[in-house]
Parts: sequence; C-alpha cells; structure tokens
Amino acid sequence: MSEVRQVLVDIEPSAGRISSAVLRAAGPVKVRLSGKVVVNASSREQGSPACRALAGSFDISFCDRKQLSDFSFYPVPEFFIFATDRQGGSIGTIGGLGNLAADDYPVGYVEGGAGHKVADSLRDFFEMAVYYPCWREVLRSVREHEPYSLTELLADYEARNADSGSDRRVLQRTLSLRHNPRSIEKLLACMRERAALTVYASKSEAARVNQFQEIG
Repeated sequence: MSEVRQVLVDIEPSAGRISSAVLRAAGPVKVRLSGKVVVNASSREQGSPACRALAGSFDISFCDRKQLSDFSFYPVPEFFIFATDRQGGSIGTIGGLGNLAADDYPVGYVEGGAGHKVADSLRDFFEMAVYYPCWREVLRSVREHEPYSLTELLADYEARNADSGSDRRVLQRTLSLRHNPRSIEKLLACMRERAALTVYASKSEAARVNQFQEIG
C-alpha cells in the first residue's frame, strides 16, 4: 500500500476564499490547509460588555483592523486569529472559524514563536480564561519545565485585578459561562497534543519540512 503523504495548501494568498486544490503528485495524498486568517470584530462587537470585560480583566482583546502582516508566524493547520493580548500572544481557532453557537473548533495560542492547542472549544477556552486567568503562566511554566502553584497564581492575579469579579459576572451573564474545575487539567491535556498546532517563523521555513501544493 502506498504511503499517504501530507500536502499543505496555503490559504493566505486567497484570504480564505479557497474552494479546491489541484493535486499533481501521484499516489495517496492528504490535503491540509495552512496559514492565517485574521478575524476582525466590528465596532459594535468591540463596544459590547463582553468584549470590554474580556479585554479589561482577562487580557483578551478582539482584533480590530488587524492585517496578516501584523502576525509574523506561519501556522499549520490554518489558524483563525480573533484576539491578541498584551504579551504579544495571538488567540485563534484551529482548522476553521468557530463561534459559541457553532463551537466546532479547538482554540490555539501562539506566543514567542511557539504555538499550542489550549482548549477543545471556544466555550472551554473562555471558561478557562475567565475562571483561571493565570492560564498563560501555567502554560509557560509547563513549557519551560518550571514548578508552579495554581493557588498562588490565582491569588496573585486577583490581587492585581480588582475589577475581575464584576467583569466575571458580566461574562457569566452575557456568555452563559460556568466555572469548570477541570479547566487547567484540560489545558494540560491539550498541550500534549503537539501535532494539533505547529508554528513556523515563515512559510519558507514550513516549506523546508512540508510539501506545498499551489491552488488552481
């Protein structure tokens, strides 16, 4: 039986308008879309209580007039960036564009040239981010093999963010979020899925270890 090879199709030149790929290589081939799509929120969405609460207390700022050139990395598979944070991190859905009504895609986080799957769904991500806002510190500690205390991280966060309680209540009401005591456990499980999101410095770097197919 012929080995199935993976072929990447870059979505960036087509701005997400790809409908098909013409495959010229012989043998079984698995097509996988790759690259970035930036999802900018409307001014109405930016001004909503939920968006203000996420940005104010939980460092999740929905994209506003962002462009592909604002993000220097290249992801595999395709990554729909909907938010950024003050640390230069990018938050997006992996493999498609999701929302809370059609919550079909996992969430990834890219920072400092590294990318990880961090949640199985948007709802899982927002519940983790709102009830465990120290999730980034946990991620970095695990990535760097350093010890951490979740109790101490949460206490430190609450001490530095006096308005987080009221913003959390806003998000409970507007997004119907609930506390999930397994949120960090689920984050750690997602991080172990290393193949879920791979980040390269550029498409040319990705091409050194992947085969790309131009679209027709």
